[in-house]
Amino acid sequence: MSEYELGNRLTKQIAKLQAEIEQHRWIPVVEGPPEYIDDPTILHSDDVWIMFSGKAYVGYYDEGYWIIYGSYCEKEEDTKNVTHWKPIILPKGGNDE
Repeated sequence: MSEYELGNRLTKQIAKLQAEIEQHRWIPVVEGPPEYIDDPTILHSDDVWIMFSGKAYVGYYDEGYWIIYGSYCEKEEDTKNVTHWKPIILPKGGNDE
């Protein structure tokens, strides 16, 4: 394998790893909320991790509200305490597919 081919292969692998890392980053709420599910019968986002008051919870975003399972965060009062969110990404493979 030539140095050129090796360089191309490494460049592609690095880009793939960077894309994987990007999927797992915590997204600041100032960058925007999660997208809504592409289903007209569901009017909120997918479940996501929510960083609220320094702790991580599972919930979703619904028209100005962060809904944390077992609780809720009203936009005007508590949403300022929600700082980040990130998609829940399940491991690849396994028997569940």
